[in-house]
Amino acid sequence: MKYLIINKKNEITNLNNYSIDLYNFSLLFN
Repeated sequence: MKYLIINKKNEITNLNNYSIDLYNFSLLFN
């Protein structure tokens, strides 16, 4: 879980990547 440790500098990018991962994960179950 590389998104758990968030730099202030990369906070928005990391959160965006995390949401994309959640989206892809949810697709597996649809």
